[in-house]
Amino acid sequence: KGESFLKRHMMMCEEEAQGGETKKKKQRKGIQVVMLLENRVSLMSVSLLNPSIEPIGNLNADGADISKIFHCDGLFLCITNDKDKKLLVWNPYLGQTRWIEPRNSYHRFDRYALGYDKRKKEHKVLRFVDNFDQSTKPELEIYSLNSNSWKFVVDDFSPDWTTSHGQRGLSLKGNTYWYAHEKKHPISGARKIQDLADFLICFDFETERFGPRLSLPFHAYGLDTVTLSSVREEQVAVLFQRRISPAYTLKIWISSKIEPDAVSWNSDLFLTVDMKPLIGVQFDYYAGSFFVDEE
Repeated sequence: KGESFLKRHMMMCEEEAQGGETKKKKQRKGIQVVMLLENRVSLMSVSLLNPSIEPIGNLNADGADISKIFHCDGLFLCITNDKDKKLLVWNPYLGQTRWIEPRNSYHRFDRYALGYDKRKKEHKVLRFVDNFDQSTKPELEIYSLNSNSWKFVVDDFSPDWTTSHGQRGLSLKGNTYWYAHEKKHPISGARKIQDLADFLICFDFETERFGPRLSLPFHAYGLDTVTLSSVREEQVAVLFQRRISPAYTLKIWISSKIEPDAVSWNSDLFLTVDMKPLIGVQFDYYAGSFFVDEE
C-alpha cells in the first residue's frame, strides 16, 4: 500500500491504542499492509528479515462484515459478506463511507476493481461479469464517485479471455491488472487447457477500456499458482508455482516496465526456491498474497 496512506493510518491506530496520548515511538520496521481477518480490516506490520506479523490496529468499515476488499490511492472498495452483497467505498482516514446501489442487481460472479482517472481526477469503480456459462449476460459498467452514477462502458462486452474468480486483481498507478487466459470454447473444445495462452490484462481507468494481452515470462495452466503483487507501487511482481512436476519450486519475476498496453520483464529471476524442504506444501492456486520489499 502507499507509504503516505499507511503512515496516516499507523498514526491513527497508534493514537487510538494509546487513548489519544501523543507518545513518540520508534518507527516500525518492515512492511505495513492492510489485511482482511475474520471479515474485519486490520493494519499489520510484516517483517521479512525476522519473519513475523504484528497487529497495529483495526479499521472500522461502518460496522460491515467484509468478504473482499480493494485499495486504490487511500480509498477502499469493500464487498460485504451479506447474502445479497453490497458495495461500500470507504475512506478510513477521514472516516467517510458511501454505499453504492446497483443499477439493477449485483451478480455472484461479478468482478470488481477500484481505480483512479488521473486526467479527470476522479475515482471509479469497475464492475464486470463474464462467467462464460451462458447463464449470465456479459456486462461491463463504471461507477463514478464524482457523479454518483453507473454507466455502461461498452454495449457488447464479449472478451476472448477470462479470469479465475479467485484472482482479485492488482491496483497499480490507478489501473488494475489481472492474470488471465484465453477462453476454451465449450462447443469446439478441441484445444487442451495446457495449450491455452495466458497473460496479464489491464483495465485503464482513463480510457475505460481493457488493454491488449501482456506477455508473461512463463506459461501456466490448470491448478498452477499465479499471484500478482507490486514493488513500491511502481512495478509488477508475479509469483508462479507449478502444480505438477517440478512441483514446489516457486519463482518470482519483477517487471522492468509496466503500462496498460506494454510490459517488459527483468532478464534475471528475482527469486527461485524449492519450497518442499521449507514448508512441504503447494500454495493454493486461488492466489493469495505475497510481498516484495526493497531496501
